[in-house]
Amino acid sequence: MEAKKNKRGIINIVDILIIVVLIAGIAFLAIMYNRVKNPTTAAVDQGEAVDIYFDVQLSAVREEVCSLLKEGDSIRFDARTNEYGEIYELSEPQLAEVVYSNAVEGVFEQATFSDLYDILITIKATGYENEDKITAGSLKLTVGSSVYLKTADLACSGYIFDVRTEKRGSAE
Repeated sequence: MEAKKNKRGIINIVDILIIVVLIAGIAFLAIMYNRVKNPTTAAVDQGEAVDIYFDVQLSAVREEVCSLLKEGDSIRFDARTNEYGEIYELSEPQLAEVVYSNAVEGVFEQATFSDLYDILITIKATGYENEDKITAGSLKLTVGSSVYLKTADLACSGYIFDVRTEKRGSAE
């Protein structure tokens, strides 16, 4: 009987954990609400508006893909914000080559595919540059990172090979 009486008035550890989780959840929602309602905090760290030219390498694509890409076409590179750029320049398709390790002989070998090509696409977009990052839409442009591309006729992915910027309004 005495043991039951003592349990009623004591706050146990589960109650404390529930209270802490509730307070943390409310604080998180308040922070997220403030970011949505006050977009100036996001605009402050965007940096200077610039024209961005970034090269994307499409590896081992079929010949049909090469004919679907045309200079001047609109290309979507950021699915979250529907950011569009323009295909500024296309390289000549080169036969795809891959280096692989031959574990049996302990050497690296190079293979060329006769029906697959590597293409380098230069995309021109508007974005922001500050001292620690370059962004186009919500996409942070980093050499070596994967990017998904979509035109009216094609959807594919490639790797960012190079990133260049120039001030808005200046001619290249």
